[in-house]
Amino acid sequence: MPKMNKLANHGSSQANESFNNTVVSKQPKSRSYASSGSFSFRVGAAVAQQTIGYTYVSKVCTEAGLSPSRHAEMLGRKMDGKRKRESLRKSSKPVKRRRLELSQLRSSKQSAVEVREGPQYGSECALRPSDDHVLPPPSGPVSCKPLETSKDTNLVFFDLETTGFGNCAEIVQLAAQSGSNTFSQYVVPEKSIHPKATEKIGLTVTVVNGQGRLQRVGSKEPLQSVTLHDAITTSSVG
Repeated sequence: MPKMNKLANHGSSQANESFNNTVVSKQPKSRSYASSGSFSFRVGAAVAQQTIGYTYVSKVCTEAGLSPSRHAEMLGRKMDGKRKRESLRKSSKPVKRRRLELSQLRSSKQSAVEVREGPQYGSECALRPSDDHVLPPPSGPVSCKPLETSKDTNLVFFDLETTGFGNCAEIVQLAAQSGSNTFSQYVVPEKSIHPKATEKIGLTVTVVNGQGRLQRVGSKEPLQSVTLHDAITTSSVG
């Protein structure tokens, strides 16, 4: 049994997982076959399928003195051929390279989530010692002090409206004010505006002839809008 020799004792390998999936297909966990007399036969069928192939049904019938059906033989050969082609496909260099790329992509996404969301989204965070700290009470009453500026100071206040509340939200309006000078420019986003954001800002995106346009809720007239690059490069508040 060369295939069975690939199984690792008490290990987690691809061969072990493949055999476990075959056993599960013979005795689903949704039924209590493990406590019945048919459990050993079902595991035996899984072992035969793993080592001999899907034609084991015909061979068992022959050993038992029964006449295997022609349909069972054809189906067994068909399934064995399909499994062989799939095995060759998975062992090819392009598939292996793609599998490695997907693994690296999942790893990078997981790392990005851990950095963005904090250690509670990290791997095995439950095994780490608790580092919770109780925040100390404020040292005194919070007071707001006026901003001290000179005559040469030029303050610019910015305001943004976006398509949503997440990190991937896009800007739909860029506004600024400095003294009596103001600037406001609408920006056409590449994605739709979240309904919750539409309730706050009163803007929505519609697609006309394959082109997105920005307009106010309840109005059919499009707003004069530009790309984000043009809005940033042409912004001027004096």
